[in-house]
Formats: sequence, C-alpha cells, structure tokens
Amino acid sequence: MLGYSGSMSTKKRPESPEDIALWRLSILGPLVSTRLTHGDRRTHFARAAELEYEQPDGRRVQVSPRTIEDWYYEYLKGGWKALMPTPREDRGQSRAIRPEIARRLIAAKRQKPRRSIGRLIKCFVRLGWVQPDELKRSTVHRLLQANALSLRPPREHGHERRSFLPEHASDLWIGDVMHGPRVRQADGSQVKSYLITILDAATRFVVRSRFCTDEGMLSHENVLLAAIEQHGLPRVYYVDRGAAYVADSL
Repeated sequence: MLGYSGSMSTKKRPESPEDIALWRLSILGPLVSTRLTHGDRRTHFARAAELEYEQPDGRRVQVSPRTIEDWYYEYLKGGWKALMPTPREDRGQSRAIRPEIARRLIAAKRQKPRRSIGRLIKCFVRLGWVQPDELKRSTVHRLLQANALSLRPPREHGHERRSFLPEHASDLWIGDVMHGPRVRQADGSQVKSYLITILDAATRFVVRSRFCTDEGMLSHENVLLAAIEQHGLPRVYYVDRGAAYVADSL
C-alpha cells in the first residue's frame, strides 16, 4: 500500500510504465545489487519506507515497507520490466467491490482525503453497509488508486478532524450528557443540572436537547422518546456505556 505525504509539486510530464519501473528499481537500491540476509532485507524495507521519493510525474510520496517488499520479489521473478504497472481494461472500477459500495468509498475519500483505508473500512462496517470481512485493504487501495484518490495530503494547521461522517440525516444519532450549573428549585434548594443532548452526525443538527435535574435512565429515556416522536427512528443511536445508557429499559 502506498502512503503519501508532503506537499504536491507541479507535474513534470506524464509517466510511462518504463519510467515507473525504473523509479521503483531505484527505491530497491542495494537489494538488487547486494546479497542480503533476510534480516538485512527487512531492515532495508523499513529504512527505505522512511524516506520521501519524487515520482517521475513530480509528485512526492512515501512507500510502505510491504509495497517495497512486493516490488523486490517481483523484480526477482521478472527483472526490472516486472516492476512496470499493468493497466486494466476496467481501470477506475473494482471487480471485487460492489458498485454501490465502491461509489460510497470514493465519495467518502473525496469528502475527507485524509481518511485512512482502515478507518474507511471500520466506518462502513459500523454503519452496516458491508460485512466485517467483506472489504480488503489491498482491494480498497486499488480502487482509490485507480480513481487518483490514494494521495493523503498533509494535515493543515487548524484543520477540522472527523473520524467519519455518515451520508444521510438519521443514519447516526449521537447522545451524551454535559454537567451544567446548579439551579434553584421551587422550595429554595439548589441541585445540579445536566444537559442531555442528541446530535445528528451527518448534519450536526441538534435533534433534541434538554436540561434535567438528574442524569438517570428516565431522563435519558424521555429525551430519546421526544426525539423519536418528532423526527422518527435513527438507523443507529451511538452512546457511551454509562449506567443510564446500558439500562434494560432504555
């Protein structure tokens, strides 16, 4: 899997398969000219992956140790020509991923380019769009690479970070409670207040929010029921494992 970092530089010229093969060969370095032990090879894979390389088209990238290792064994089997990429007739599509899931993967990556493949897969499993073992990292990587989405841009200062973002409203509600100020009751006594809130993860809409004088199960249940009465059922309701949230009634 290729992992990219650093800034994008201006493209110099279109890269040919021969250019790419020779570029990959240069990364292998002493692996192709020196007899190294297994441990030495592993060390070289790791050290080579720490460096940044400029591709023939001018892009600066980093390459994972696993990718360098794959290139090494391809070179042993077929020489430098085995390092040339082989174009597919269905370039830009995936034969191993359902079309609807492929479309959603591409959309999710375009929406947040810094999302890792692992996080994309976890998000899709959590939302129930795929089975836990349905998506493979290598397959998703090929899909994104074929659609020019395998680049991972550098993190910008102050850039908003979100692990995932559902596509539609009510795909995912998130519930939580915040401790509020002390309030005076009718009899003059003071009690602590709690703000119980439900947010829609896709739209950031406040589905329901209410101050309560306790954070027990009944208070949470009343807020959730009011949200459902007004907006219908969500696909997923995500909360922590606080005592009120794991109560059988709720």
